[in-house]
Amino acid sequence: MHFTSWTLSGLLRPIRTATVVVAAVVTVGLVTSSSNVGAQSVEGLREKAAKVAAELDALQEKSDQLNEEYLQTQEDISGLQQEQQANEQAVADAQMRLDRSHAQATGYLVEAYVGAGAQNQVAFGNANPNEAVNQQVLLELLQGDRVQLADAITADQQDLDVKTQQLKASGTQLEARKGQQAKVVSQLESSVNRQEELLDSTKGELRAAVEAEQERAAAAAAAAAAAKAQAAAQAQRQATQGQAAQGQPTDRVAPKPGPANPPARAAAAAPSSSPPPAVAPTQDPLPASAPLSGAAGAIAAAQSKLGTPYRWGGTSPSGFDCSGLMLWSWAQVGVSLPRTSGAQRAGTQRITREQLQPGDLVFHRIPVGHVGMYIGGGQMIHSPHTGDVVKISPIDRIGGTMSFGRVG
Repeated sequence: MHFTSWTLSGLLRPIRTATVVVAAVVTVGLVTSSSNVGAQSVEGLREKAAKVAAELDALQEKSDQLNEEYLQTQEDISGLQQEQQANEQAVADAQMRLDRSHAQATGYLVEAYVGAGAQNQVAFGNANPNEAVNQQVLLELLQGDRVQLADAITADQQDLDVKTQQLKASGTQLEARKGQQAKVVSQLESSVNRQEELLDSTKGELRAAVEAEQERAAAAAAAAAAAKAQAAAQAQRQATQGQAAQGQPTDRVAPKPGPANPPARAAAAAPSSSPPPAVAPTQDPLPASAPLSGAAGAIAAAQSKLGTPYRWGGTSPSGFDCSGLMLWSWAQVGVSLPRTSGAQRAGTQRITREQLQPGDLVFHRIPVGHVGMYIGGGQMIHSPHTGDVVKISPIDRIGGTMSFGRVG
């Protein structure tokens, strides 16, 4: 079964000429009296742009998840097809063994028939030759190798029956998985078509407003992520300070007039060669291996495909989906990655945001629906979604929960 991946390279191209252009269209060009657009119209345009942008984001997230499901069903189908081929070969082998056993048994029957007349001196006309042959065959089959042959025929037939059932079962599974994939493809194409309709409906000012709204949402997501990271770092510092404070004496009070400090107190105050109190370990990031030497080559490979259109299910320079770009880029330096973004996450070493190095993978959402390659400076190269192209974006551009993996 073949499914066509759509390339919508002619759809929305992100407006990247200059911030001034967007600002002029969205603000000045929409609010000046010379544009004949009142404040109410501007507000309506902004509301519509926000609505379109929100629907596009939802459709893009849905498409990402459907693309992951499509890729997984494709992997399953490939496995089932291999299983089907193995079962077909097993049935053929079992049938060959059964045919061989039958041929051997037929040989015994011929030998028994030919030998029956000589051994029993059966003369045609004086006795029943068929009865003599049947008796001889029975004696032959009940002796030595003949008994083993009869058992072998039975076993071969049973084995053939089992292999045939396995072939039938794998065929049923294969057809069911193909049917499921067809449903996923239908949903994916429907999502892509809806995105196409929305993008085609955004002309001129509305398109600029949608782009501005998407940039605003991305900036807000980046600010929220930065604030969250700052709060986490502050909490870590406070925890570390608290743990360090717990390791210091807690009975430091002004001495009262009276007898000298007890010996134990004096001993504690005096210099000692004993080790200082232990401080509880801090929650440092887990140690991570160094990035592979091929990371720079993988980045260069990905950057060489900037501008390549997004194509769901794509793994070649004619069009990439997000995990397809990672797969292809690392393959150029001899490193094999799994096909889906979820499998790529499972197959890489977990690292923190602070440990990110160029070449590391950045995963978005739970379950994972998108992946990009970190290139430094808070930026990643990725193939975003339908209607877009391979590009460089802030790692917070996609939004949602992020996790990070090191290829190794």
